[in-house]
Amino acid sequence: MRRVVAVAVAALSLTLFATLAADGQTGTKKGTLPQGWKKLGLSEEQATKIRAIGATYKTKIDDLTKQIADLKTEMRTKQVALLTDAQKKALTALPIDPAEKPETKPDKK
Repeated sequence: MRRVVAVAVAALSLTLFATLAADGQTGTKKGTLPQGWKKLGLSEEQATKIRAIGATYKTKIDDLTKQIADLKTEMRTKQVALLTDAQKKALTALPIDPAEKPETKPDKK
């Protein structure tokens, strides 16, 4: 049960984060240029359009990230629902599988 709760809390945290991030966007967000692009000598018009494209796709990516988190939560809920009470109890006693932990990216050095 502890494991199920941990997965649910992680999914809800991701969902809340994505929701807060989406609510904070008003459409006036300037966006950013890709790293190093300032050195290309872009015109102000080019820079503005590139920032707008980035902001548009960031919103789409954030929405998809939220959908993925929701689907993972739904999947785990349905999986656990198929277990017997004894299996659910045994599940809580299992150590958390490293594959189920949130991914961390190694530092590039």
